[in-house]
Amino acid sequence: MDDVRFEDVPAWQAAMALVQEVYRVTDGKPLEESASIAGQMRSTAVTVPSKIAAGVGTGDPRLLVHNLSLAYSALGELRTLCYVAHDMGEIESDVAKRLATEATRVGKLITKLTDNLPAAYPGPNGHSGNHGPAFEE
Repeated sequence: MDDVRFEDVPAWQAAMALVQEVYRVTDGKPLEESASIAGQMRSTAVTVPSKIAAGVGTGDPRLLVHNLSLAYSALGELRTLCYVAHDMGEIESDVAKRLATEATRVGKLITKLTDNLPAAYPGPNGHSGNHGPAFEE
């Protein structure tokens, strides 16, 4: 990942599109409460491209794997928040499903990025026999 700009990474680009969609869906929702669902959705969505950028920016494959794992975890949190927002009547079922589907797509791009790392830098998808957390669903 030497000399790679995070802006050129498809997973980052897709994560940024997901952030835009989350902001669009939560526009007009109450954000005053620090624990509001809309605020949590926004914050969690922003975490995904931020962690991808942080990992790519380090130039260290091990830190990249760590940050990609954090980004992937945030996608699970975002999917859960979508379902909570739906259950609380904050967003419609089709919106929750669309956001969850997009989060899954971003997760697959993160998995692909991790799978393409050199085997010398074991990642959570089993490179070099590493038995860390899997990215697959």
